[in-house]
Amino acid sequence: MTRFKSLCLLLVILAGGIFWWFSQPTKITDVYYSKQLDNYYVIVKHFPVTKKSKIRWWEKNKSLFKEKYHVPVGESDYGISFWTGNYRVDNRTGQDSDLLCFDEIETRAKCIEKDHRPMKIWYRKDKDETIYLFDK
Repeated sequence: MTRFKSLCLLLVILAGGIFWWFSQPTKITDVYYSKQLDNYYVIVKHFPVTKKSKIRWWEKNKSLFKEKYHVPVGESDYGISFWTGNYRVDNRTGQDSDLLCFDEIETRAKCIEKDHRPMKIWYRKDKDETIYLFDK
């Protein structure tokens, strides 16, 4: 019986931890704009998991991007890449070759891994079309 109670307690703690993790609000850490690529880079924490919830989050927050980060939502063509992860130092070795680095950051840790991009958005004003690309 003690083994059963321990297992139940472990499952409750595990379920609570999973619920807590997925209930965390998405936090925008940084937003950068590349004139060369005409693209916005948004670093986030706790990004939604499903495609539907990612689109819903974007629809709910795109006015924030227009007002606070000056993304031309609905005014002209734009591209936005959403990235998750923590900043790392680029040591200029082959192991760091898959990093996206932001020169605007003046600290050594100014790169994120390129394979942590859960969503990319393209908007074409001439067709009033939004295209979503999702990570695997």
